[in-house]
Amino acid sequence: MKSATKAGMSLAIAIVLLLVAGAAAQTPQEQVDRQASRLFDQVMSPYCPGRTLTNCPSPQAEVLRDGITERLRAGATPDEIWEDLYEVYGDQVRSIPRATGFNLLAWIIPGLFFALGALLLIRWLRPRWSGVEPATKAPAEPLDPELDERLQSELSELESVV
Repeated sequence: MKSATKAGMSLAIAIVLLLVAGAAAQTPQEQVDRQASRLFDQVMSPYCPGRTLTNCPSPQAEVLRDGITERLRAGATPDEIWEDLYEVYGDQVRSIPRATGFNLLAWIIPGLFFALGALLLIRWLRPRWSGVEPATKAPAEPLDPELDERLQSELSELESVV
């Protein structure tokens, strides 16, 4: 059992080392391309409302993408580029709203609806999970014999008419 544990641990360490070596083996150009692609997916295009820079076909967006890529090649960090884009274009470039102030509602309200839906679903499914049948009304008390006789006679009169 100990040898199997050691072998598993050795395999896990080898995999981690290979992953680290693979990440380190990326060329600077591959790193820049990956960072640029990530930024393009996160930045809303100021030229095509409702689209990210990745999906915007306008020539101005192409110029902006080229500028971002050049800045990354020159050594700028994605955070620096984000801050510069935010200074120039404002909140419209954010594909995900900041979790502060009024924008915090964009994060809280969907979570509340999700929690409410889960609670309602659990309440609806609980009787089915427990296997207990829902309670039914208790049988009514027997009628007064006089009332029962009167009801039967009126029902028989009704049947004879129909």
